[in-house]
Amino acid sequence: MLRLITGSVRSGLTRQTVSDMVREATLNRNRKFIYIVPEQFTLKTQQTVVELHPDHACMNIDVVSFDRLAHVVLAKLGRDAADILDDSGKALVLRNVLDKIRDDLIVYGSKVRSAGFVEETKSLITEFRQYGIDDNDLYMMQSSTAVDNDLLYSKLQDIRLIYRTFNEAIEDRYITAEDVLDVFARQLPESDFITGSSLYLDGFTGFTPIHYRIIS
Repeated sequence: MLRLITGSVRSGLTRQTVSDMVREATLNRNRKFIYIVPEQFTLKTQQTVVELHPDHACMNIDVVSFDRLAHVVLAKLGRDAADILDDSGKALVLRNVLDKIRDDLIVYGSKVRSAGFVEETKSLITEFRQYGIDDNDLYMMQSSTAVDNDLLYSKLQDIRLIYRTFNEAIEDRYITAEDVLDVFARQLPESDFITGSSLYLDGFTGFTPIHYRIIS
């Protein structure tokens, strides 16, 4: 059963939802309740659960982010990846990639060692992976700009090369934090961790395509 709880901002939706969940969890102590929120809201939501619970404990309620839920499920499957690239590792790999292909970059070759360039490029790659954008998508974007904008065409050519070379550098060696959710979505059907659970989603302003796959 799908239930939507709607209301205006600051109308107490989260507190009402947590209250409803706590009541259900108290009546159904053998069922698992999973409350999924953005990472920055997990602690505050846990505090609200403890405050409203008659036993002042989480008991059969798990408050998690998508990332945390992914790590828990993959660990129980024995497939939690040890070689996950964090932001620092991603920046190191990207810096090596940029040094390697600098002479092949049309627009960005002279900028790869500029302050902030690695960070900005890392953020771009992160968003590509979050939204499932691959080289073919970038090729289609590039092709559509060929006639109208030579500079944008060349920039996209550079971005494609950077992205492709970065992916080749980590292939079969590391996975990024964004890839964890993709692995989770593919392997979730093999897990019984959430089977029979009641799931709640709260605090999100939107979802990425990988989030929709996990929810489905």
